[in-house]
Amino acid sequence: MRFSIITVLVAAASTALAIDISEAPACAQTCLTDNAGSSTCDPTATSPTCFCADTNYYNLVANCVASTCSTADVLATLTWYDTTCPT
Repeated sequence: MRFSIITVLVAAASTALAIDISEAPACAQTCLTDNAGSSTCDPTATSPTCFCADTNYYNLVANCVASTCSTADVLATLTWYDTTCPT
């Protein structure tokens, strides 16, 4: 039992995104990857469509960016998001 709990924790901690976030500011990249485990989307998906539609994930990332990034990086993140997730 202990092994399976540790395995789940390690897997959750190492969640990475397959979508391209390289154009987002570094602080936003951290927020995007740190909150990926909270999304219902498949982290191996290469299309951002699901992540763009996941309002819970968006809110978590937005709160993280607002609290950890500079004003310039917040604005750059919004520009990146608008480009990545056109409506």
